[in-house]
Amino acid sequence: MPSGLEQLARTHSPQPLPDAVCLARFLAGLPDPHARRGRRFPLIAIVAAAAASVLGGARSLTAVTDWIADAPRWVLLALGFSVDPFSKTVTVPHPTTVMRLLGRLDGDALDAAVSAFLQTSIEIRRIKAAVFRHLDYPGACQALQVVRWRKDLTRKKISIQRLYFVTSLPAGAASGAELAGRIRGHWKIEHQLHHVRDTTFTEAPQRSAAAACPAPWPPCATSRSACSARTAEPTSQPPAVIPPETHSDP
Repeated sequence: MPSGLEQLARTHSPQPLPDAVCLARFLAGLPDPHARRGRRFPLIAIVAAAAASVLGGARSLTAVTDWIADAPRWVLLALGFSVDPFSKTVTVPHPTTVMRLLGRLDGDALDAAVSAFLQTSIEIRRIKAAVFRHLDYPGACQALQVVRWRKDLTRKKISIQRLYFVTSLPAGAASGAELAGRIRGHWKIEHQLHHVRDTTFTEAPQRSAAAACPAPWPPCATSRSACSARTAEPTSQPPAVIPPETHSDP
């Protein structure tokens, strides 16, 4: 696997799809090892897809190609693949083609692009938990607020996002880190559900922009977090964490 992708494998708390889409901006100067007549698929889309797979846990070229082959339509569109005008499907290169291309990439140029990407933002996340005698949601014991503060060092912009969740965990049953892990697990289930609905039931076939993609948590490749929930061992099987609504402040 290229060393640039191995850098991404060591990223703390990645958010695979948004991070990969962000990385694509830094890949414009990457030399294309394809012959001009063989450039059927955009180089940036292939490398961004490989990066998303590594950020999502792939640790071998075989796992990378499997991830790309199984990615749902809206993910491929967000990464830069296009719709075939005749079949109306989004096609991806053969696994052998992906492996060969990644093996022929300019390693220094990829390392430089990934290093630049990893230094583009600063992010702080906080979790707050509140216990109520009664929440108007079956089985809910706590309400959670996740606040994400992010500064884009290239665009000089600051964004604040607030996410709200409810959980059936009683107070003190999980630390902030454990709650964060369960929120990430919830979004993984959501992505799998979208994949099944898109590929099996052909729902949402017209999604064609990154803006239409859900925004899972946590968001960035370079991040620091602070959690305010109390620490204790769980006393029961971990339940799902359900997000009722999301609000964003520009």
